[in-house]
Amino acid sequence: MFSDKNDPENQKQTGPDSPAATDKPFYVVGDTALAYYLSAKLTDAGRRVIAISDKASNTSLSTNGFILKEDRSLKNARYRLTTSFWMKEKAELVLLCASASKLNAFLSSLSRPKIDAAPVLCFSAHKDIEYIEGILGPNVCAAYFDGFLKLEGQQLLLFGRSPSITVCKNRTWKENNPFPGLFAGTDINLCFEDNENAGFWNFFAPYAVGSLITAVGGKNIFDITKDKQLREELSPLIAEMAGLAAVDGIKLDEENVLKKLYNIPMNYVYPLQQEIKNGGRGEIGVISSVITNASRATKTRVPAAKLNGLLKKLYDLTLA
Repeated sequence: MFSDKNDPENQKQTGPDSPAATDKPFYVVGDTALAYYLSAKLTDAGRRVIAISDKASNTSLSTNGFILKEDRSLKNARYRLTTSFWMKEKAELVLLCASASKLNAFLSSLSRPKIDAAPVLCFSAHKDIEYIEGILGPNVCAAYFDGFLKLEGQQLLLFGRSPSITVCKNRTWKENNPFPGLFAGTDINLCFEDNENAGFWNFFAPYAVGSLITAVGGKNIFDITKDKQLREELSPLIAEMAGLAAVDGIKLDEENVLKKLYNIPMNYVYPLQQEIKNGGRGEIGVISSVITNASRATKTRVPAAKLNGLLKKLYDLTLA
C-alpha cells in the first residue's frame, strides 16, 4: 500500500528551510522519470534540490509532488520539490535529465556563470555533447543511467534492482573526482569510465536495440524475449551495433548486451515504445543519427540493414 499523502512523515520537501539543506543547490533539469528519481534520491540524502522544468511540471512538483515506489523496498514516499524556470544561484551540481526533444530548450534555462565550477552530468542518448560544453562550459560529463523507471501521473516506479550511474570522466574530473561525495547517501551505485566512446556504446547498444524493437513490435522487451521468433531478431541487431561501435575502436561484448536485454524487468516500457504508442516520435531522430553517422564514418560503409529497417518502419508509423 502507498503511504498516506497527508502523513507528514511520508512527505519529502527541499528548499532553504529544509533542516538538511546545503548551501548551494543541486539543479535537476527536465520533466522525465529520471529527473524525478534523481531529485528524490538527492532529497533523501539531505541535498538542497531545485527542479527546473516546464510550467505544468513545476506546478505539479511543488504542489502535489509525486510518489516513488521501488520494487526492492516496501517503503513509498511522496516528494514535493522546490522548482524554478531558470538558475538563480550558483550550483553545486547540475543534472541534465531532459528528453532528447526538449534538451535544447532546457539548455536556455541554464546559466554558465551560475554553473561556474560545478560539474554537469548530461544523461542523453546523444553521442556528441561538445556543443553542450560550448554552452555550459568545460565541466560537462556524459553520464548513463542503468535502471528501469516509469512515470505514471504522480507515481514514479522503479523496477528491479538498485540502479547505477556510469560517469565518463572528462579532462576536468580525471584527477579530482567529486562525484562520490556529491552522491553520498543516495543509494545509487557509481561507476566511472575513462573511455567516452566505450561508455556511450555500452549504454547505447542495448538501449537502442530495445527501444527500436519494442516500438516497432508494440510489445515489452520481456515479452519479446519470451517469443522464439521475435527473440531471434535480437542477435543480428546487436551484431550490427557491434559493427558500428567498432568504428570508434570499441569491441562490444555482444553476449553481455543480449544478457542485459534478457534481464530487463517484466513491466518496464521503453520511453520510445510509449511515445510511439501515444502518437509521438520520441528519440527516433537521436537514435537514427547515431546509427547513420557511425555507418558513414569510414570509407567502407558499415552495414546496418536490420537497424535501418526498424527505423524505416518507425518513420512510417509516425507519418501514417
